[in-house]
Amino acid sequence: MKYKDRGLVFGFKGMGAAVCALSVAGVASAQSVEQSSQLLEEIVVQGYRIDASTSATGIVTSILDTPISITALTADFLDDTGSKQIMDAISSMTGVMGQSNSGEVGTNFGVRGFAVTPQVDGFDTLSTAAGLGSSVGVERIEVVKGPSAVFNGNVPPGGTINIIYKKPSFTRKNYIEVGYGSWDYKSAEVFSTGSLFSDKLAYLINGYLKDTDGWVKWTGQKEQTVILGLTYKPIDDLTLSLNYRKAEVDTRASTLPVSHEGFMGSGTPWFVPLDAWVGANYGPTEPIQTVTVENYLPGGKRYNVLGPQNLNQAEVEMASFDVNYRINDHIEIRDGFFYNTYLWQPLALIQSGAKVLGADGRSSILSMFLGGRTGETGWQNKLEAALDFDTGPISHQVLVGYSDSYSEADILEAYIGAPAIKPNGEPWDYRTDGPRRLRDEYNARLAANPTPDILSTDYAHTRTHAYYVAEQASMFDGRLRALVGGRYTETTVSGLRVTDTTPQAGLVIKPFPGDSSFADTSIFMNYSESFTPSGLLQPGTDQVVPPAQGTGKEIGVKTAWFGGEVASTVSVFRDDLGNIATPDYSTQGQTGSIVSYHLGGKGRTEGAEAELVWTPSRSLQLSANYTYMPTAKYLAYPGVPQMVGLRFGSTPKEQWNLSGRYAFDQGLLSGAYVGAWVHGQSGTQGVMAGDWQYAVRIPSLVQADLFAGYAFNKLEARVNVKNVGNRGGYVMNNVFQPNSPRSVYLTLNYSL
Repeated sequence: MKYKDRGLVFGFKGMGAAVCALSVAGVASAQSVEQSSQLLEEIVVQGYRIDASTSATGIVTSILDTPISITALTADFLDDTGSKQIMDAISSMTGVMGQSNSGEVGTNFGVRGFAVTPQVDGFDTLSTAAGLGSSVGVERIEVVKGPSAVFNGNVPPGGTINIIYKKPSFTRKNYIEVGYGSWDYKSAEVFSTGSLFSDKLAYLINGYLKDTDGWVKWTGQKEQTVILGLTYKPIDDLTLSLNYRKAEVDTRASTLPVSHEGFMGSGTPWFVPLDAWVGANYGPTEPIQTVTVENYLPGGKRYNVLGPQNLNQAEVEMASFDVNYRINDHIEIRDGFFYNTYLWQPLALIQSGAKVLGADGRSSILSMFLGGRTGETGWQNKLEAALDFDTGPISHQVLVGYSDSYSEADILEAYIGAPAIKPNGEPWDYRTDGPRRLRDEYNARLAANPTPDILSTDYAHTRTHAYYVAEQASMFDGRLRALVGGRYTETTVSGLRVTDTTPQAGLVIKPFPGDSSFADTSIFMNYSESFTPSGLLQPGTDQVVPPAQGTGKEIGVKTAWFGGEVASTVSVFRDDLGNIATPDYSTQGQTGSIVSYHLGGKGRTEGAEAELVWTPSRSLQLSANYTYMPTAKYLAYPGVPQMVGLRFGSTPKEQWNLSGRYAFDQGLLSGAYVGAWVHGQSGTQGVMAGDWQYAVRIPSLVQADLFAGYAFNKLEARVNVKNVGNRGGYVMNNVFQPNSPRSVYLTLNYSL
């Protein structure tokens, strides 16, 4: 596999995370060459592995020459494993975990223990609006580890996730795809791209429909997604690109009740507060909720306490316009604009109070319903220039950029219903009374009192300006490479202004001579910083709560031996988040004052990651990776000593993946392929563990998925078997969602 280093191209907004050279979750049999952007040189893709990256350094660089640990998922792996939700496959990457408690939606992710809001094509998105978790139209998902100060700015120290969508191609490709499977799953997709009218204009049209029930009662999802794109190249050195994506998703979710082991069956009367009972019987430092109690659901694990009328309606729109102009062999400029809107309208039953199961065998959970809507709007513009020049024996590649962004939350409305009481005055009991018809109650609530219980408009405004520069210098025929850069960021949140300068540095050393069998071995190391503005003001003062400060250190080894057949990355890291502002709820509760903030909180993750992909032939590839993270906890948490030493939620100490794909390329089985993905992880805390009072645990797990397909002429058929071993328990990294048993899905794809 060969890669030509031009060094003056941007690709996928020139920012964000990284394109991975290594397979992280699977392997493929076919070798293909893809055009990542109209201005990129060809990047060779071997199965799920990509050998060059633009996003990791802002300039096209071989993965082997990048002093940063990077990883990715490609569309091939998402398709092969039938992962229609990004959350389905996100844990296949080293150091990356799902942190969702929304079940079907699944848009919350973590990298090395720190929560991450994904980017789209290198641009910052609104809240959880990064495609609503759907993998439709995704070209690949890139992850760069560590703070990545220069290229990403206001990010947590663990890393950055960048979702890359398909763009118009001048190579014609058209297909129709339909799917059918367990739990009444149905889907249909139409995709078309190619040149339009001439070889200077390319288009993309992608439409997708999905309607599925869930294994748990009264759950399911409907999705409608439209993706449109145009790329215009009036001359070879100028490219203009317009892309648009809209997704509408209706999700009916579920949850499981939680309680304390000692509280269940204790004979405590109804309406005794759980926290008071635990404090009196176990002490003030005992976590209040320590277990999920799926076995106490009426109707078993498939019962849904949210009832049949729960509904989360969400809509996201994203549009981008890019101009790329290559002035000459030494200078290239690019300007990109991104616009994003997000609307969320939830309706669900919420539960409060104390008791899950009393001595009388009845439930005493208090229930009420919650409805409302939240809307956000934002935009970002990036202007960048890339320079390539030599000074004697040293080659230079320089990226200079300016970013301007704005976002606002337009609407926050909430309608909270009264506790659900039966006509005889007794509280509603989901064990005996069945679910409430929430939609009828919600409509009645609005008719009686249309004024929201909580109403806020234009309640958060964020404006960020950033200037950044990065230099890549190489010498000794590329055996030594250095990356040095910095970023100045000014962020104003609702009138509160903070600034910071964050440096980044990296070094790559290739210790073996060019004629050695191990020539493609590099030792890399890096250091970077980032900061996250709080947007908070200390009550009664004009003092801005300082931003949290992130730092990252990493050292490791990368290989691409035997022409890339053996590619690997092994690294050790430490990522810190300091100066965390911790709320003083204790003083607030005692004095009734507005909450104030302690400063000096600190969290840390440290460990090692290793991944290896072996591609001995076009037909066979094998992949394995392992994450070991012994430290992922708070080192300091002023005001709440119980948080010190608490492990971050959804962050297992150990996580591993094995995957493989074999394609038959001759004989009677020519055109057939088979594959598998096995994921394992150690036990960890649930996502409620953001507070010490909720020590909900997720047990260790091993889960396997299989797939097999056959391509004949223009038709391809694929069968996916999820959870082959019929593992019970919970959805991966989600202690509140019962895991679906073994399920089967059939996909038919016809190329036009």
